[in-house]
Amino acid sequence: MHAHRSFVGSVVLLLALGSGDAFATVRYVNNDGICGGNLPCYTTLAAAIAASSAGDEIRVQPGLYNTAAMITVDRPLLILGPQAGVNALPSQGSTRVPGDATSEGILDGGGVLGTIVRITASDVEINGLEIRNGTGDLVDSPASLALARVTIRNNIIHGSSGDEGVQLRNVADALIECNRVYGTAGDGINLCCGATNGIIRFNELHDIASLDAAVYVYNSTNTTIEGNLVYRTANNEAIKLGAKNGSDAAGTGGVILNNRVYDLKQDGVAVYQSNTEVRCNEIYNSTSENGGIYLAYAISNVSVEDNYVHDNTFNTAKWGDPAGIMIGTAVNAPSITVTGNRLVNNSPNGATNRAVGLLTARNNWWGAADGPGPVGPGSGDLVSTNIDFTPWLTSAPAPSCPSVGSCGTTPTPSLQKSWGQIKLLYR
Repeated sequence: MHAHRSFVGSVVLLLALGSGDAFATVRYVNNDGICGGNLPCYTTLAAAIAASSAGDEIRVQPGLYNTAAMITVDRPLLILGPQAGVNALPSQGSTRVPGDATSEGILDGGGVLGTIVRITASDVEINGLEIRNGTGDLVDSPASLALARVTIRNNIIHGSSGDEGVQLRNVADALIECNRVYGTAGDGINLCCGATNGIIRFNELHDIASLDAAVYVYNSTNTTIEGNLVYRTANNEAIKLGAKNGSDAAGTGGVILNNRVYDLKQDGVAVYQSNTEVRCNEIYNSTSENGGIYLAYAISNVSVEDNYVHDNTFNTAKWGDPAGIMIGTAVNAPSITVTGNRLVNNSPNGATNRAVGLLTARNNWWGAADGPGPVGPGSGDLVSTNIDFTPWLTSAPAPSCPSVGSCGTTPTPSLQKSWGQIKLLYR
């Protein structure tokens, strides 16, 4: 459902952009005011935006752009840095070098500017820039404006001393993909405040110091969080879906699919919102006080399937028996499905249910052919009482998850079929 929507929406957007090319002006930005002879030429991105009309394309050339005032994107624009369409992810072999002004278009807040880029219009795409050194949200949109189709793609975003890397508020159909985000005091990527049908996919986030999560989504509906790589979180989760105070518990969360997260202070995936699928995620080397996958508050209708949660040593101070899959006290446990997961070498438990109702956790691999212990008969990961774990898998299931989309050097869309759905990837 989510993937089909993103395909249709992306095709419509591409067609719309294509139909306007004949009328759009291409504008150039370079500190030297020459832009290699390309006209019209501007020395700042803000000046190019001020001169533009809706649907124009702005091409920012390599250089260091010291940004003393917030740049406001207040009309539909395609803003392309010199690395537009170029993979930014080290894990996928990117050769991009942050801080290299000969190859990157660097918007630098100098460590004193709060927000560097603020988006106040729909149909904006920012692609291939480096955005760094601010004290607030480096890229954001205000909650007071209902926007749609904002895309943040192929950027290197880092160095917020006080808040988020990207925070999009009240945006329908936001797409945040293929970005490298690191070194933020707040969340790396945040989607909130009335957002609907957002997609956060194929990003690499690391060295995030947020007290919430590297990827934090709250007060939002029907979000897809797919194929992200998250590592080295200093204080809290890798991925959190739902408000940390539980106020989103009755809402529709969406899908958390195929993310790989490791070296974590707290949970790999925290779900605080109902009607959510958690599938095909890998979580390891977490020291969480809760667990690898943690369900909390009065949530219901959550499926936890085909995840690989392994080699985690959890902090027992809070619960005593945190687990690879941890069900909190207020969860509607009978409405939760846990199946097809690989739970291996998690200490103290592979699964713990602290809710009142029975948790159904059948057909999981517990790391041993004889099943889980100590409630069960086996030598695999431990389970608590109040869990129906029979039958269990006697060997590890073969991988059945879709491949993670790559962020290739050209933004050519290609079709990939997975899980019976069609999605658009940029390769």
